[in-house]
Amino acid sequence: MAYHASFYRLQASFAALALVLSSALPVWVVLSAIILLLYCAVALSRGWQNPPALVLAGFALAAVIGVALWFHTLNGAPAGVSLLLLVASIKTLECRARRDLIVVVLSGYLLTASVYLFGQGLPQVMFGLGNLLWLTSVLQQLHASAAATSLRRQLVTAGVRLLAAVPLMLFLFVLFPRIDGPLWGRMPNRHQAVTGLSDGMEPGIISQLVRSQAIAFRAHFSGPPPAPNTLYWRTYVLTRFNGLAWLPPAAGAGNRNGVQVHGQTTRYTLLLRPTGKRGIPVLGLPVSVPPGTRLMPGDTLKATGSADAIHSYVLTVATHGALLGADMRRSQLRRDLALPPHIAPQARVLAARWRREDPSPEAIVARAMRYIHDQPFYYTLTPPRLPGDITDRFLFSTRQGFCEDYASAFAVLMRAADIPARVVVGYMGGHWNNALDYYTVREADAHAWVEVWLPGRGWLRVDPTSAVAASRVEAGTAATATGGLAVTATGGWLAHWGRSLRRGWDTAGYLWDTWVVAFGPAEQRALLARLGLRTDWASLAAYLAAGFALIALSGLAWHTWKARGPRTRDPALRLYRRYLRRLRREQNLAPRPNEGALDFAQRAARIWPPHAQAAAVIALRYQEARYAPSSNEHLRQQRLLLLRRAVDGPLTSR
Repeated sequence: MAYHASFYRLQASFAALALVLSSALPVWVVLSAIILLLYCAVALSRGWQNPPALVLAGFALAAVIGVALWFHTLNGAPAGVSLLLLVASIKTLECRARRDLIVVVLSGYLLTASVYLFGQGLPQVMFGLGNLLWLTSVLQQLHASAAATSLRRQLVTAGVRLLAAVPLMLFLFVLFPRIDGPLWGRMPNRHQAVTGLSDGMEPGIISQLVRSQAIAFRAHFSGPPPAPNTLYWRTYVLTRFNGLAWLPPAAGAGNRNGVQVHGQTTRYTLLLRPTGKRGIPVLGLPVSVPPGTRLMPGDTLKATGSADAIHSYVLTVATHGALLGADMRRSQLRRDLALPPHIAPQARVLAARWRREDPSPEAIVARAMRYIHDQPFYYTLTPPRLPGDITDRFLFSTRQGFCEDYASAFAVLMRAADIPARVVVGYMGGHWNNALDYYTVREADAHAWVEVWLPGRGWLRVDPTSAVAASRVEAGTAATATGGLAVTATGGWLAHWGRSLRRGWDTAGYLWDTWVVAFGPAEQRALLARLGLRTDWASLAAYLAAGFALIALSGLAWHTWKARGPRTRDPALRLYRRYLRRLRREQNLAPRPNEGALDFAQRAARIWPPHAQAAAVIALRYQEARYAPSSNEHLRQQRLLLLRRAVDGPLTSR
């Protein structure tokens, strides 16, 4: 029955693993694994015979071929984990004994670790710890006697064993050499899509992101937080327009205008989630280029390393009182005035009329904002398609769109009016956490706006989306505190309770990301330096070797001390324990729990017949020395002497 219980519990663990991995693995892999697990459970309950070895070999070969055909490789995290899940499920078909189940449990540990190849957030951590506890309890059940198989007892024992591993885990976490990005990030992974802003803007891209509640990044401020109306996180600057899409500057454009700071700067720590994109959201304008980044045209920052893991950057920025490109010449701005020929003819006519009536750039910008506000423009997450000329179609026909539509049309209007303009994509706003002083910015906060260049003032931010009248905002969206637009939640106590729970969960996620996931090479070097340790790989290897040796010696000392048993002042008991240690060393024999000396002597005699006579004598002397009543001290000493001679004498009779 213990075997059956262990088998069913193991099946439950594998089924949970298959479901958790279903978001990262092909559907056919997950379904195949679950079908195999269900068949095994039914077969065990009905007493069916295991399939022949030839059938199992066919299943394994089919799994390898299927994975290879689906992924076109056996390399990479999804392919490797798919193959491991299928092979482990097939292995359950041939389980006949406890040893087979132990092999499956060990493969369950590998599958549990593989969950972290596809995500390292709190949900994955909680599931991994729970499944680890469950698998360890199954292992405990497989090794325990029938009298100690209660589930609660096994879970408690498994928990104690896992807690005992915490010091080793912390030791490896601190000292194991780190690399820039996860190991699996080096593997090709052509089938895993990621969300996040891209360095281009086509209709529909940002509107898709706005429906995502995934966290894009967090920003921690050690000082006063910035004002809400300054929360524009610049990520990409787009200067080239081909009539349908906005693209980044061509390679080698070299437009690094520089930032002239005339006020205070702000310093904060950015915790960037992995998106596969290297653009770094910067609040305002970057004053310096931190390690691990480089300056891009348009004064944005781009990561130089992997973008497949969480990274932290310490940024110094100017949110107000700074000028960008104020000293540029008109000849340097030709590309920011370029428009493809024959596009937006109506927009060109409108811009030309504004320019004739008042050529001042400030007046044209203000007139364009009034045009969006006064005309029946609507803000909607599901705008109609824009066939033909997307600018004229939006400005004069549909007048329904999202931030990307407004930003694109506004930039075209400005260029048509001979005002340098470009589109900026990034994020706007964020949710402030009072407990730990950080902003959480989600993909739903993705936004697009425009920067126009004015003589003597440089590049200035203009957000045409904020000009849409509040009465023409689609239900489900609302104006934000900064004047922009975003998706909003409904009110009510349930929504309030949900937001509180969400903030608590977000705080826990922030701490986990900050202290664990973002602990990369730089953080490891900084910690070791504070501890006075060297940070080169040779020193880390020496520290690891010394640590493993110390842990091994500690374990050996603990085992030796525990094998001595509890200390006692009873001389007869001390002599008997000495005999037991001698017997354990020579024949690995030990009494069972609650087994008396005479019973153990009889059992030892059956197992090791040459020891029968010595075992009987020792048991008799021990009984006399410890339990026989006597008020005579001389007699008591005589009995102890006889016991000592029996214990120290030969254990076998010739």
